[in-house]
Amino acid sequence: MSEMGLQEQPNGKRSEVPTSNGKKMAMYGGDSAMGAMPAATPPAPPRGQSGKNLVKQGTNNFQRQGTMNSMRSTASMRSTASRRRRRMDNDGDISPSGSQISFGSGMTSAREFRERKRMMKLQEEPKWPDPMMYNPRSLFLMTLKNPFRRACITCIEWKWWDRIVLLLIFLNTVQLGFLYDPFDIPEYRPDRTRADIFTYLGQTFSILFTIECAVKIIALGLIMGPKTYLSEAWNYLDFFIVIIGLLDFLPSSGGGEGESSGGGDVSSLRTLRVLRPLRAITKFPKLRFLIVLLLQCVPMLSNVMGLCCFLFFVFGILGVQLCQGVLRGRCYNFDDGVALDYLCTYGAGKVKCPDNYECLLLAENPGLGNINFDSIGGAMVTIFLVMTMEGWAEILYWIQDAYSESMFIYFVVLIFVGPIFAIQLFLVVISNKYAQTEQSLKGLEVSTVAEGGLEGGGG
Repeated sequence: MSEMGLQEQPNGKRSEVPTSNGKKMAMYGGDSAMGAMPAATPPAPPRGQSGKNLVKQGTNNFQRQGTMNSMRSTASMRSTASRRRRRMDNDGDISPSGSQISFGSGMTSAREFRERKRMMKLQEEPKWPDPMMYNPRSLFLMTLKNPFRRACITCIEWKWWDRIVLLLIFLNTVQLGFLYDPFDIPEYRPDRTRADIFTYLGQTFSILFTIECAVKIIALGLIMGPKTYLSEAWNYLDFFIVIIGLLDFLPSSGGGEGESSGGGDVSSLRTLRVLRPLRAITKFPKLRFLIVLLLQCVPMLSNVMGLCCFLFFVFGILGVQLCQGVLRGRCYNFDDGVALDYLCTYGAGKVKCPDNYECLLLAENPGLGNINFDSIGGAMVTIFLVMTMEGWAEILYWIQDAYSESMFIYFVVLIFVGPIFAIQLFLVVISNKYAQTEQSLKGLEVSTVAEGGLEGGGG
């Protein structure tokens, strides 16, 4: 029977391990992860050798084999740890112990990882209220976390908020249309019930508009900051109208006996309530666009206005030189001094005075004295009436009756140069500005869409 050594494997089997002298000795492998060898049975001493030498040689072989197994086990553990570390660096997972985590290139605690994950989640979620749309503080007191301010922000962001305000403006406009009262003293009104109802309705609308203004001021702030209520120019009109509406709560007085006459001044200020329908301008973007467009056209329209004034002045001087005082002519009787009520000519006009009458320039000018060519001011007013194309034919007939039939040339040239040419320049300027603004807005929309597409594609 040959000498064989058996080594126990991790699965419980035994294997033979050769010794240095060519023999095989029995070795027992343990179940340790380090591959440590348990104590093996001593090999049988070969013939011709002493027992002491054989024991020493077997011990040396056993130590070398255990050292090699230990080195292989250590290398295997290092390789496994390296693979696990790379996998944790890629996945950001928690280590089996649960106390450490690999995040990027460093190791941090699980608590810090949970905090970082919570912060990332908060950054991904949309913040409300948006700090980019609202100032950090309103009226120096309320922050964005204030529950009352958050409630006001919820109100103004509600989609029905502006619609309800428009409905109130419409109803208030109707109420103002039925508010006419010919009696200044409330005690002498024939129908006090109807008047009182409309008065209470007006006060109710004033309260509602004041509440709307207060909610916006609390949500946005008043004036200090870039996103406040008065940072938008259109809100100045709203704020002024709301302040005027508060005059409804002041007592009015007819100036009777024992009463103050200061109520008349308040009543005159109350007429400014008719400005309330103008609040609708701030609610319609298209209407606001047109008004802004007209304001932007003012510099260019000033040039056209200068041209029109120059035409007024030139034709006015010409009219004064030709027709000064002719519209005052009336036929006066020599005997009794009675004047006829129609124009007459002092020169080459169409209308001649009858016998025993003389055309004298003593009467009043037509149009309560406003239509005349007696001075440059009156001539420019008359030319303005002609340029409006309203009643200009009657003025032409008066001049033909009083001065000459050939004055139609003056009026024809004035109409071609004025209403047909100069006045149309206003429409040309406004239409060109409108086209330029529309083109710029379309270009801005196209560029915005293109930038959004590039950002989406890059993402």
